[in-house]
Amino acid sequence: MPKAIKESNTKKEVNSYLTGDHGDIVTLMEQEWPEMTKEFKRLQREQYELFLQKRHKIFGKKFQNKIHI
Repeated sequence: MPKAIKESNTKKEVNSYLTGDHGDIVTLMEQEWPEMTKEFKRLQREQYELFLQKRHKIFGKKFQNKIHI
């Protein structure tokens, strides 16, 4: 029977699993793929801004301080 992978409680455990050498996956990928990671960050920011604009347009200040995640 295959061994189950338990959920990690820490970022270090996740990074260790992904990099195999206890390194930081973000640093590793940004060093190996600088153009791709820079573009990804730009796109994420663009999508985040679009989300916020839509949320503000739909809800405005009506639900300010009432959203619990």
